[in-house]
Amino acid sequence: MVLPKLPNEVKIHVFRHLQPINWASSHATDLANVVLSCRLFYELAIPILYSSFNGGGKARTFDFLQTVLNRPDLAKYVRRLVGLCPQDDRNEEYALQYGYGYTYNKRGRMHNLDAKLEGLEAALRTACTDHSLRRRWYRSLARKSSRNMPGNWDSITALLVVLLPNLSMLRLLSYCESIDDVEVVYMPYIFSRAVKLQNSGVYTPQSLSNLRKFEICVDEIYPSLKSIIPFLQLKSIRHAACFLSSTNEGGAQVENGNNIEEPISHITHLSFTDCCDIDSRSLANFLQVMRGLASVLYVHWNEIEEPYPFIPSEIRRGLLHSKDTLRELTLVNDTEDYAQADEYEGQNGESSHAPENISVSPIGSLLEFGQLRRLDVTAVALVGRDDAPPGTKRLDFEPLGHARISRVAGSLPESLEELTLRACFPPIYTVIDALFERKREGRLKQLKRIDLFFQKDVSDEEVFGSEEGNKCELKGIGMGIRVTRHLVEFLHE
Repeated sequence: MVLPKLPNEVKIHVFRHLQPINWASSHATDLANVVLSCRLFYELAIPILYSSFNGGGKARTFDFLQTVLNRPDLAKYVRRLVGLCPQDDRNEEYALQYGYGYTYNKRGRMHNLDAKLEGLEAALRTACTDHSLRRRWYRSLARKSSRNMPGNWDSITALLVVLLPNLSMLRLLSYCESIDDVEVVYMPYIFSRAVKLQNSGVYTPQSLSNLRKFEICVDEIYPSLKSIIPFLQLKSIRHAACFLSSTNEGGAQVENGNNIEEPISHITHLSFTDCCDIDSRSLANFLQVMRGLASVLYVHWNEIEEPYPFIPSEIRRGLLHSKDTLRELTLVNDTEDYAQADEYEGQNGESSHAPENISVSPIGSLLEFGQLRRLDVTAVALVGRDDAPPGTKRLDFEPLGHARISRVAGSLPESLEELTLRACFPPIYTVIDALFERKREGRLKQLKRIDLFFQKDVSDEEVFGSEEGNKCELKGIGMGIRVTRHLVEFLHE
């Protein structure tokens, strides 16, 4: 039987049984021979070997780290690393498995500090030039306490980042300045050192010069988004992403701005996904630091009683420094759909009155964004919304005024090729007609496609059986614009 001809599922099964992992052993195993047995299947072998180390965000075995220490020639094949999760440092299973202590000899010096990993001390000498910090780093890999487990998430992840010279993507499941009195120091240290090396034109494995994509979780522990800027100053990064993120800043903090002396111009793609809930004013200040963004994606979603405000006009303000380079903009409030169908329904399924202060300030004119090709926004972010009159049962289904429609049609740049509107309501067809009129006048010549995703409480009949919708699609064909209607689609899921 020839291994290359086996299906991938069988290869994985065979590989996992080439050398059983001794879970009870306190010594890590060098699995280099296992990897080499797959010959040229590094792309298959390395992820499986890594999965044996990082299971569900926690270290299950140090075999992967030991292999990287012993065989740096194999480490060069690792391109993607997902860091460990700090919550798992306090996991009971993790504590039982790695609760090894360390002893001192008669002179009070550490003896047999870490029997699991060979070559660790030499690796740390390369990774860290600060003797005091290096000693703390070494000790952190053999701690025994209820809060600081051996090989805590910060020290292990930081060491792996340094040992993987061709790492192009790094995802940190969480990062904060302190967790349960455990100071986070090693990841900030290696990034700070890498920034200095890159700024000096020195390219070594410690400079992380191959790192192109960086993903990080920003949560309510942060005072602001400024906390992650030191990571983003690494000039090799092109794509930055924040996920499951929220901030608790607002008010005076927002008014003071970021006050960052050196803008960041090397990052071209920035995204906020997976249930982000960020104050738009805070996000605007963060975006002002970025210069030359080509693609920005922000999906707003919250399930809390007092969500942070979603203010499209503020986000536009933050993007003005990238107005000459921005080609794709996605600005979606997924909460909008749920608000229509769920929050305003009574317990018996009857619609209740809309709450006060549901107005939305529209994003405003995008004419300055002369390179914008693709725009994906929640409909009310484009057209705006006034406070609901007393007794309103269903939001956004009132006719839109002529002045508002004209303003929206005249706010889109001539470079626009694709427009996607989400959480739409039937009167949106009047806006599309206005766009058609603009094209008849010789404007919006590049516009070729319009996608309309309707609110989730709009029935299939209202979406696909609408006479206005059918006419809109036919008009679009005559104008060279493909108009497509869709049922609701949530980007945060």
